[in-house]
Amino acid sequence: MRFPLITLLLPMCLCACQGRDSAAATSRKTDGPIQVELGSPDLAVKTWWKIRDEIEAESSDSCAKFSKEHEASETTNDTRLVTTGPAHVGQQPVPCAADTYSREIKEVKVESQTRAVVLANIKPSTPLPQGATPDSTDLQNRERGFPYKYVLSKIGRDWKIEQIYRYENLGDGDPWRPVFAETPSPRIHSYVYGPQ
Repeated sequence: MRFPLITLLLPMCLCACQGRDSAAATSRKTDGPIQVELGSPDLAVKTWWKIRDEIEAESSDSCAKFSKEHEASETTNDTRLVTTGPAHVGQQPVPCAADTYSREIKEVKVESQTRAVVLANIKPSTPLPQGATPDSTDLQNRERGFPYKYVLSKIGRDWKIEQIYRYENLGDGDPWRPVFAETPSPRIHSYVYGPQ
């Protein structure tokens, strides 16, 4: 069985914010179905965060299940037989803990009857693993967080997210980078990395 790349990339998602100004809200698995609230732009964004939290929790559960199966597989045993030193140590189970986030809505701008923009700040809040040594960039990112912009359209009575932007000021024009491509393109395998 080959270890799928998606398992390595799973813990990359977003989380639930209980109060409008609650900067300390963190990821957690919800109990029961998510209550979808689309009556205002901020409620729609908070619903999105709850969904992202649920996806993060489900991804963590799937990763743990796969990791357990992979650990017991013949290929893992064969890999251990053919490795030594750092390559052998590198064959440890993949960490599958869900990432958590602290989110805060900074501003809600209703620009028209059918368009709104929500500005938010999102901080990584996953506890540091035992033995981890964060550098100054790690600490700055965790303290400062990352600006996000949500553009919403009103359809009927519901506010819905149309696009999400992440702030990346690279000095080449508009610093707001869209998260979703207008036309997703197929993946092209053109880079070799990892233990090949």
